[in-house]
Amino acid sequence: MSTIPQTGLWRAVDIDAVIEGRARLDAAQARTLFERAPLADLGRWATARADHILGEGSHLRTYIIDRNINYTNVCSADCTFCAFKRDLGETGSYTLTDGELHGKVQALVDIGGTQVLLQGGMHPELGIGFYEQMLRAMKQAFPQVHIHGFSPPELVEFVAIFEVDGFPTPGVGCAGELDIETFREKLRAILQRLMAAGLDSVPGGGGEIFAHHVRRRIGIGKATAEQWLEVMTVAHELGMFTSATMMFGHIEGIANRIDHMLAVRDRQDQAIERGLPGRYVSFIAWPFQRENTPLGRVREWDRDDPQQAIFPGDALADALAADPALDEKAVVKA
Repeated sequence: MSTIPQTGLWRAVDIDAVIEGRARLDAAQARTLFERAPLADLGRWATARADHILGEGSHLRTYIIDRNINYTNVCSADCTFCAFKRDLGETGSYTLTDGELHGKVQALVDIGGTQVLLQGGMHPELGIGFYEQMLRAMKQAFPQVHIHGFSPPELVEFVAIFEVDGFPTPGVGCAGELDIETFREKLRAILQRLMAAGLDSVPGGGGEIFAHHVRRRIGIGKATAEQWLEVMTVAHELGMFTSATMMFGHIEGIANRIDHMLAVRDRQDQAIERGLPGRYVSFIAWPFQRENTPLGRVREWDRDDPQQAIFPGDALADALAADPALDEKAVVKA
């Protein structure tokens, strides 16, 4: 049972019902908890909800030993939060050879690791054959290692640039030119080939924040929110398990964070309702790291400045949430 007194503020949130699965938090309730609930209570309620799902008194939690390997840092996107990307041919750019990649995997295996998180930039010149060969070689050398690879933005760009028989190739950054059915079918064909080569699951990288007005400022040239979600739906249809992510602590508002999590929850609901063989199995929220990034050079908001009573990201997010038809530029100017 919860420790929240059922009076005043807390009448809006029946925590016991949420813990027991009889109710679900809506956006307003989530905002209330974010702004008012003590962190220790949130932790206790989350544990109680997990115990309710796993069985009363269950304290089972698991982990794995894995390694993040970036096979290339060449990328066609221009994300303002990124300190990793290099242009093709730029000093410091790289694409790992099989030998270099396998050396990193061997170091993981030597300490008992069982999974590789394989991600890169969106390289504009690597074809599907490169990725199939990379996966096959890794599986041949390390059949026991689970390959958790290629985030949705990478896969969206694969749809844009891979030459696959029977499908158009719109070119770098142009996956959005395809109609949704063509996009989905080409993506399905690509994922099936990658799975046959050794891909086991898809990580949730590139989620950032789904809100369009945020995403177009921080994820220039990267997959849209709808494309990101569609990639995961197709992966779930094919039986793959995936993760989801959210990057917070930059220009987004609290409402944007909540909407982001609700979008993932809605797609998980749909996967369950449709009986899809794949699911989201984890959600990772990670803070923006500003060092050496263009976005990091933006002046930090001073919460103690009386002239800055509200964080601009919250002001914009709340205004657009209240009236999506508002002119975003007019809101910013005001």
